Amino acid sequence: LIKTMVLDPIDRNTELIYFLKFLASLTPDNRIIAVNGKWGSGKTFFLKQFQLLCNYYSGLIKDKSVIENYIKKFQSEFKEMHLSFFSVLQEECIEFVNEEYCNILYFNAWEYDNNSDPIKSLMYFLIETFKLDYQKIKVNWKELGKKAFYFLTKLEYGDDCIGGSHHFDEIISNNDIKEIWKTLLDEIINENCNKLYII
Repeated sequence: LIKTMVLDPIDRNTELIYFLKFLASLTPDNRIIAVNGKWGSGKTFFLKQFQLLCNYYSGLIKDKSVIENYIKKFQSEFKEMHLSFFSVLQEECIEFVNEEYCNILYFNAWEYDNNSDPIKSLMYFLIETFKLDYQKIKVNWKELGKKAFYFLTKLEYGDDCIGGSHHFDEIISNNDIKEIWKTLLDEIINENCNKLYII
């Protein structure tokens, strides 16, 4: 990741610069952006470079000296190469990070491919990543308890009406998910950053 940013052998740094400028130009609304390209064209690599750069300049990488040593190594080994675009990329990224105060996370969807609900997988990933206290995720636990009781017994607290078959995922409804999701993001952004980018 670092070597290709320093040496820029296929002129991708200009694309990273455009990407940073594009994100900086957006309004503060929540958005979903797709990076489109054929399999093997480097989409994941490109976005991991974006993540590495931003988190490095945000101070979110524990051992920054490792990255700094790599940068010095590649710059000294290849002095004859044109490295100006890396300097421009660094300047643009520093400006972007300072303005956005952002945190960029990489969520590997393949690791959760067996899960039936990707939103819940992403929620668990965020809770674990930020070491959030589950108690802070405000949910109507009484209502969820009723749903769980009905799921297990098919009874509604004394009623003997038996409903149709239910899946466990239905215990938490879409409204519950929305409420948990909103609380979760508020908790993360209030404590950690102004903007959260999820790749």
